[in-house]
Amino acid sequence: SSDVCSSDLRFKFASWIMANASHLKLVTSGNDAPPARIDAAADATIDKVAARESAAAADKLRAALAYVTPLYEGRQLPQGEAIMPHVLGAVSLVDELRLGHEAAAAALLWPALTLAEGAARRVRDKFGVAITDLAEGVLRMSAMGALGTHGTHGTHSGGARPEDQPAQLEALRKMLLAMVQDVRVVLIKLADHTQDLRHAVKSSDEAARRQTARLTRDIFAPLANRLGVWQLKWEMEDLAFRILEPAAYKEIARLLDDKRANRESYIEHVMTLLKDELARAGIKGDVMGRPKHITSIHNKMQRKGMDFEALYDVRAVRVLVDDVKDCYAVLGLVHNLWSPIDRKSTRLNSSHVSESRMPSSA
Repeated sequence: SSDVCSSDLRFKFASWIMANASHLKLVTSGNDAPPARIDAAADATIDKVAARESAAAADKLRAALAYVTPLYEGRQLPQGEAIMPHVLGAVSLVDELRLGHEAAAAALLWPALTLAEGAARRVRDKFGVAITDLAEGVLRMSAMGALGTHGTHGTHSGGARPEDQPAQLEALRKMLLAMVQDVRVVLIKLADHTQDLRHAVKSSDEAARRQTARLTRDIFAPLANRLGVWQLKWEMEDLAFRILEPAAYKEIARLLDDKRANRESYIEHVMTLLKDELARAGIKGDVMGRPKHITSIHNKMQRKGMDFEALYDVRAVRVLVDDVKDCYAVLGLVHNLWSPIDRKSTRLNSSHVSESRMPSSA
């Protein structure tokens, strides 16, 4: 049953933490590692977050930066990335999610909790309960994520049977969400793991790269999907796909004959057209669009047994309106701009823009 499965995972988690606590410890970089140049980048990152906060919150963020700067100098995370660039990248992603100064401070501070006995108490005394609770939650999620890769891919004698892996992974994802009292903990961890993955793509350690990518695919990308954090989900899925299936990734990337920036610019053009048409028709609606990411294209090709050339929806646009009447009115506007490819498809072919492929939904 799911209760038995969850209990088993909790027992494995406690046992794994006792046996592998050193896995979460930070390590000192080798003597040949270049010194981290952190000042300008760190100040710019924190200033960007602080600009949206109160004076007191901005002061706390800058105090957190001052606190961790000497602690992180010359140290790396277990996967080999220097700590300061890592946490700055995570803070930037947290800021993009608009989670506030407490979450940004926690993203900056959580590695400090592993440095010495009593570190959590010192952080709590200096930065307060709310920030420390978030940072400790991120640390616990890191341990749980490591359990995911150790417990479900057969890396030890207690690994799950292949047929049991999907159920155990789903139970682990549910347990992660159930154990977190503040959803910001999960969102900070998603940002932190995205930064892990950005490093893994450039790493020469193939085993570590693949472990991080599997953890992404099995745990963190599904969590991002469940929480609706689409931008992190898409980036994580594409980076994990690039590591786990490099040949397939490169082939689809080659077939996408225009760069992502060009695809995004094209989507913006289509969205502007639709917004103008909605305004002229007096229809209130939200217009959203994005280029399809490489993993979604690959999954659709596999699911439908289609070649890339048969796909018309490498870009997607969606219009959300308040009622069914407006929905049909928008559909009529879309058909005035683009003619359907065939009677059975809602995929559209442009007569007003230079590209030949258009979004599948409007």
